[in-house]
Amino acid sequence: MHGTTRDSFSSMKDRGGTALFRSLYSAFVSDTGRTGLGLYVHIPFCRVKCPYCSFVVYAKRDHLRHDYVTALIQEMTLRAAHAREDHLGLERIDGRLPLRTLYLGGGTPSLLPPQALERILAAAHQLFTVSPDCEITVETEPGTTDADSFAALVGMGVNRVTIGAQSFDPAHLARLGRVHSPEDARAAVAAARSAGVGSLDLDLMFGLPEQTLASWQDDLAHALALEPDHLSLYNLTVEPETVFAQREKRGQLALPEEELQAAMMRAAIQTTEAGGLEHYEISNFARPGHRSRHNSGYWAGTAYLGVGVGAHGFAPRGGRHGFGVRSWNIKGPGPYIASLARGELPVDEAEELDRDASMLEALYLGLRQRGGLDLRSYGRRFGVDLVVSASSALESLASQALISIEMPHLKLTEDGVIIADYVISRLAGYLDTTGGLDTVKS
Repeated sequence: MHGTTRDSFSSMKDRGGTALFRSLYSAFVSDTGRTGLGLYVHIPFCRVKCPYCSFVVYAKRDHLRHDYVTALIQEMTLRAAHAREDHLGLERIDGRLPLRTLYLGGGTPSLLPPQALERILAAAHQLFTVSPDCEITVETEPGTTDADSFAALVGMGVNRVTIGAQSFDPAHLARLGRVHSPEDARAAVAAARSAGVGSLDLDLMFGLPEQTLASWQDDLAHALALEPDHLSLYNLTVEPETVFAQREKRGQLALPEEELQAAMMRAAIQTTEAGGLEHYEISNFARPGHRSRHNSGYWAGTAYLGVGVGAHGFAPRGGRHGFGVRSWNIKGPGPYIASLARGELPVDEAEELDRDASMLEALYLGLRQRGGLDLRSYGRRFGVDLVVSASSALESLASQALISIEMPHLKLTEDGVIIADYVISRLAGYLDTTGGLDTVKS
């Protein structure tokens, strides 16, 4: 979800189609949102800020932790009370919004003491109707957890943990600025298993400075030897305003060539499949029953609330156009705490999606999933037959074995996954979009 082209479809609007499209879209959102809401809670504290990291995280802010958690709970309270059911596509149960998934991310949530995490989870249970099978995830970093801390999480109802291993090569960990060792990651997995964590996810990165295909294959082998339930495998991207971006500008960042990075992605797909994990989204692999339901909600375009500095939320039926509003919070922890102490929501800006922007987002998110884009559902939502409107592009991409059409789904092939951005941009160009976002400063 994180430029795109836009489309006015003026002739359709002139025929009065806009109201129909909104009606179809609203029906779709209602269907996808019936099982409940996603709640993302951002914990911005880290031991250090890694040189590649562009997230809203802060090191050396330990003195703010107590006040920050208090502010988080206050924001959660305000959002639970004031969120509009018609914008979310949900109905309250006994006066409370239904919660489908709860995700504590960061940053490093496992840096908070168990008592603080318990305060956050208790508030969520008090403010929302938490489904009995609610997926409750906490991100952790090796070296910040032990058997007791994992046991405490399980005792609070946490049923899924993500462990940010990133690599099992000490040299790569050092280049990434990570302060844990490969042994710390293995110890964290063992501790989580002994505590009875229900679903265990490992994060790894590839396309690292000075990384070879052989060293990446070693990382995959080490990860699979730990028998995770889920793997998230991310290709390093150099984000603006990071230390890595500065090094790249000075010619001091030796990243693998694109062909080598493509070979690394192909190795990831083939190795994880051989290890019994299903490739269900471009960067995500899971054993049966262990897909991330929270992240799957993002890809499906369903409603979620975000609390914490820089956190994003999405109301899929809101905005002037009726196609959704995405908003995000201010980024500084001090101003964030101060805003909530005044009883004000800490919103920074919001985007109101129109039909064109929503079309592009649905195309992008649908094709990122290996199950593909449901062409019938897409047509019902937007009144467009993609097979007709993009026929020449589809024929060309299919002849290159980059896509397949298995009605009603349009899917990326393995080769298509390797160059997904190119494939999606080719198709997006045939939507002929012209506009799409209204950004509002709060």
